[in-house]
Amino acid sequence: MTKRPLFSVFVCIVLAFSALAQTNASADKQIRDGEIASIKTYSQELDDYSKRNPKLKRLLADISSEEEQKSRWREFKSEKERDDAATGDRANVWTQDGAVVLACYTFQSASGDWAHYVNYYFREDGSLAKIHAQLNTFYGNMTVIRERFYDPKGKLLSSSQQFLDLDTQKKKKPGADGEFIDEPIPVYRTVKALPFYTLLSKPVAKTK
Repeated sequence: MTKRPLFSVFVCIVLAFSALAQTNASADKQIRDGEIASIKTYSQELDDYSKRNPKLKRLLADISSEEEQKSRWREFKSEKERDDAATGDRANVWTQDGAVVLACYTFQSASGDWAHYVNYYFREDGSLAKIHAQLNTFYGNMTVIRERFYDPKGKLLSSSQQFLDLDTQKKKKPGADGEFIDEPIPVYRTVKALPFYTLLSKPVAKTK
């Protein structure tokens, strides 16, 4: 005689836990969405900051040869000096109040078959907030645009990607026009992980 009431109680408990889980999931999503929105605003502020202060960017490049196994980064005084040097990967870096906040990389193949433009947005505490990457490659004639958002502990909050035709910039499936070869995004979750971090200890000009 007690089986039906017990079963009803069990069902109520299950439904209660299910409702609680849905509530928690909804709350977590709101927190995550709010953090992503905050990162978008912050990264836009850094983009505006870099445009307002083009002379504050620090010019770096990897001067190692193809035979060398390790990169050798050097800082340059001018674009011409860097262009005249035999360099591989390049980076333009902005600091704000003494902290590195934006590193704009150019990765490219020696043959010029592809170029990967990757911007790293860092918080004042040195943690990675966002990556915006654009790969232009002749392998498959593709442009790939990716965005990734990270919390202060390095956890991935969200990611997105778009595949476009290199010439028309219209949506296109990878492999639709020849063999597409993707290039991975190097991820530096902290400023200290940047390969040229030790070069950034020198003082820079004051912010406008």
